Amino acid sequence: MKKKLLSSALILSAIVLLAGLIHAVYPALSPSAKREAANLVTSYLEEAAAARYLCQASDLVQDTVASVPAAQRDELARLLEAYPGFRSAQTELLYPETRLHTAQLAPFLDNLSLFRDCVAYHAYLHQSEGVTYQFFSPSYQVMSFAAENELAILDLYERLDFQYSDSDAPSSVMTHYQISLMKHGGRWLILAVESDDLFYQTYREAGFDLEREIAGVAGAVGRE
Repeated sequence: MKKKLLSSALILSAIVLLAGLIHAVYPALSPSAKREAANLVTSYLEEAAAARYLCQASDLVQDTVASVPAAQRDELARLLEAYPGFRSAQTELLYPETRLHTAQLAPFLDNLSLFRDCVAYHAYLHQSEGVTYQFFSPSYQVMSFAAENELAILDLYERLDFQYSDSDAPSSVMTHYQISLMKHGGRWLILAVESDDLFYQTYREAGFDLEREIAGVAGAVGRE
C-alpha cells in the first residue's frame, strides 16, 4: 500500500513539474495582452465590415502578416513551425482540415488575400447597386482565446445590425469567426481569417479571381 501511495505521489509530482515546465516555456498571456489581441481583431473586422457594406476606404493589409516585408518573412516561417501542433491541440476548430494546417507561409497569405477579395467584391456589388442604410451597427462577442508562445487563435461572433434605406424593418447577420494571430516585432498580427461566411466556405479551397468576377458583373450590368 505504501509503495502504491509513493508511486502515486511521484506521478503527481511529475505532472506538477511538467505543468510548471510547460508554463515556463509557454507562459500564460496577461489580461492586457489578451485585450490587445482581441482589440486588434475586432477593429480589423469592424473596418472590413465598413468597407464591405458601406464601401468605406480600408487597409486590410496593415495589422496582418501580409504587411511584413519580404526580407523579414524568414522569421515568420520560423515562428510558423509551431503552428500545426498548436492548431491540432485546439478542440473547437471550425475547419480542422484545411490548407492552413501547415508551417508554410503561402497558404496564410492566400487566406488573407481571399478575405480582402471578399470585402472588395461585396463592396463593388453594394456600390454598383446603390445600396444604402438607415443605420449599420457591428458588435463582437469573444467566445474563447487560446495562446501558446507567439501564436494565438481567437474565436468570436460578429453581429451586424442594420436597416436598408428602402426597408421598413431592421435586419441582422451573424458570422462566426476564427482568427489566427502571430506575434512579430513585439505586436500581434493577424495570420488567418476563417469563418462560416458563405463566400469563405465556397472559395477557401477553390480560390477566387476578383478581377474576372467583377468584370463579369460589370458586363452583365452593361447588357441590361
